[in-house]
Amino acid sequence: MTTITSILTKHSFSESEADAFETAIDKKLSDALASSELKFDKEVLRPMQYEQVGIRVEIRLLAGRIDLLVGKIDLLAERMHQTNQIMNASFDVADERFESMQKQMVSRFESLEKIIRTQSRVANLINGTILAAISCGLMKLFLG
Repeated sequence: MTTITSILTKHSFSESEADAFETAIDKKLSDALASSELKFDKEVLRPMQYEQVGIRVEIRLLAGRIDLLVGKIDLLAERMHQTNQIMNASFDVADERFESMQKQMVSRFESLEKIIRTQSRVANLINGTILAAISCGLMKLFLG
């Protein structure tokens, strides 16, 4: 026969809590039987009622645990949503930084390219000037 104490201890209640609960139910059943005009044999009635009460207690405990699990699932879903938002925000920031760095690098390469072209033009002008000076010197030498 299942007792309320065994049901409650199976669901993580301490022995003293379960005994106190069973004693309270005993008292309520005794009071109900004493006040009733119909008299039943308490030893026959009590185990049946214990079974019914035990089943109700188990159902309530299971419903409570289901509520807790649903709450935990909701909490996990909320945390996953928050984590997803944080990751998306991080990716957005990383994308913006990457694009900014890419623009800076392109700008720097364009600046370097302009500097190299300018230096190339200056070098060509210097070479042209040197060639012109050499040509003038040779012409003076030959022409006199």
